[in-house]
Amino acid sequence: MIGREIGPYRITERIGQGGMGIVYKGLHVKLEQEVAIKVLAQELSQDPSMRERFIKEAKIQAKISHPNVVNVFNYIEDGSNLFLVMEYIPGETLDARLKRMGRCPDAVTICISVLSALEFMHNRGIIHRDIKPGNIMFLEDGTVKVMDFGIAKIAGERGQTRTGMRLGTLWYMSPEQIVGEEATVASDLYSVGVTLYQMVTGRIPFGGDSEYKVMKAHLEERPVPPWEIQGDVSREIGRIILKALAKDKKDRYQCARDFAADLRAAVAVPVPGDVPVPLSVQKKFDLSLLTAAVSRLDRRIVLIIVLCVGVLLLGIGLYLVVHKKKEPVFPVTRTQPSMPASAPIHEPVQQVETAPPPASVESLQKTIETPKPAPARKKERIIAKKKTGATRKESPSRKPDKEPREVDEWKISK
Repeated sequence: MIGREIGPYRITERIGQGGMGIVYKGLHVKLEQEVAIKVLAQELSQDPSMRERFIKEAKIQAKISHPNVVNVFNYIEDGSNLFLVMEYIPGETLDARLKRMGRCPDAVTICISVLSALEFMHNRGIIHRDIKPGNIMFLEDGTVKVMDFGIAKIAGERGQTRTGMRLGTLWYMSPEQIVGEEATVASDLYSVGVTLYQMVTGRIPFGGDSEYKVMKAHLEERPVPPWEIQGDVSREIGRIILKALAKDKKDRYQCARDFAADLRAAVAVPVPGDVPVPLSVQKKFDLSLLTAAVSRLDRRIVLIIVLCVGVLLLGIGLYLVVHKKKEPVFPVTRTQPSMPASAPIHEPVQQVETAPPPASVESLQKTIETPKPAPARKKERIIAKKKTGATRKESPSRKPDKEPREVDEWKISK
């Protein structure tokens, strides 16, 4: 096929293979536009009814454009071969990312994009039937693209639902598809639930080393709660996944919009609590939102932050108590009514007695017997403080213990 020209396209290289056929990279010769060309498997293309259905589906998809859906440009009939020309996605598939990383921290965001594509196509009557990591691709800017809408339904009508199917497809298939029932919207949403489970935990919910074991697990086994596999899980997101994985399709989400709405609401829940799980699931679980979160702090980190804030507030309180300024306290002194009430009193005044020169007994006796006349009015003594220069009035009521006595020099000399 390499180098072969099909209509205006030239096949340049082989890029993959699946149950539906082989995918090649091609080039529009005139426009120099890179495309992906899927060659439908011979067992499908040689059946007239399948060819008719394939062409019908291709025409429907060519009229549809959505940012999360791989666009279909054209279909080409070349002899017994059928070629589907699609948008070329240079990025990697979700399957390749999971093999490389194990888990996807942005699982919820990816899932919401897939659900957006499904809602758009379901509203137009198109069921995918084969949602799995291998059919989910990423552009270089991170945009999610879903491939192969409608093509898997053709394979299912061909009878390849239960036999000749790769394990990689059975892992994501709904119980009703396994038993041969018609796929519905709920079937696609079941496959989304399996894919989200794998992105969150790093493993598929229903495994096995044979087709029989895988199909039996889908029909009978209960999925292990994701929080038992990964400890950093949220119960709210887990409830959503387990609802999508309900055995009875009536207990699942009935439209992609409701599925996506619950995921968005769960992302907004800061601290998930115990959430009741539907009886059809009979399990509860937990899942971390790293997108995240999207986005959520570990409780231990929150506790450490709270303790640090508490210690800081306690330190501020102690600092304010220790360094609080005290109001000045002044000694209270009784004063005469004529004394101004606001006269400040700073410190007691000390009187220093000076010893008089020696005198005769007679002169001293005369001095004592003849007291010095009192002044007409007691004067307030103004005492100047040497250091500050402030003055203060001495209250008349406060008298020194011993009033100094003056002795005339002439009396002493006498």
